[in-house]
Amino acid sequence: MLCKYCGAEISDESIFCNKCGGKIIDENIEYNTEKKTFSITKKKNKSTICFVLVVVMLGVGIKVTVNYFQKENLKKQLLRDWSRVESHNETYYTLILDFSDDKIEYIFDSVFYKDTPIESFKYKIISPNEIEVSNCGLDYKEIHKIKFNDDKTMMTMTPALTKTASKEYWYSD
Repeated sequence: MLCKYCGAEISDESIFCNKCGGKIIDENIEYNTEKKTFSITKKKNKSTICFVLVVVMLGVGIKVTVNYFQKENLKKQLLRDWSRVESHNETYYTLILDFSDDKIEYIFDSVFYKDTPIESFKYKIISPNEIEVSNCGLDYKEIHKIKFNDDKTMMTMTPALTKTASKEYWYSD
């Protein structure tokens, strides 16, 4: 066998080169001096791979758990009463978004038209701050970003669900 450092001829059982002193065998190779045999151990590589896998799995588990609880928190906030007051020709009326587990009822409420449904939508939560909305009768799907103010009394929906603006502001008690 030749030394990988200086090229000198050395015996197969050598651990160090007799000429340059370089270490001949790999750290993962153990030499048994009594039996004059080599054995390959990959304990370091296996333990490193296992450690990395455990860290990755733990990270994924934490991310999935956090994401789940953030989605549940969004659902909890959406299930509150959301409304806003608008006016037209000096007549005031209230618009209401009534969320259930998977539906949104868009409701018009005024003195003459009490709790009149305008439109129904289906929705599902797809991230901690987004919902996918589809019209109940049409082939329409759209992603809406949801953002709350600090005390969770105002919700901003982008784009606007009702299509009257690029975003809408809804209020809750």
